[in-house]
Formats: sequence, structure tokens, C-alpha cells
Amino acid sequence: MVFIDQVRVHLRSGNGGAGAVSFRQVGRRPKGRPAGGSGGRG
Repeated sequence: MVFIDQVRVHLRSGNGGAGAVSFRQVGRRPKGRPAGGSGGRG
């Protein structure tokens, strides 16, 4: 017996976005310096 499977896959990426916002604690500063970046092109 011969089985033939066929699959069609459609993928789509996002548009990136504004990125993540995070803060790195430095010394006694509660929020410190920003440590984030651009979200790129997706």
C-alpha cells in the first residue's frame, strides 16, 4: 500500500513593533538605565 500525504503551509510574520522596555538596576537607582531596543521588521 502507498500513502501520499500533502500539506500546504502558509506563514506570515508580524510587523516588528516598538520592542521591549526594560530597566537595568545600577547601584541605588531603582530603575537604573534603559535596556531595550527596537522591535525590528518582524
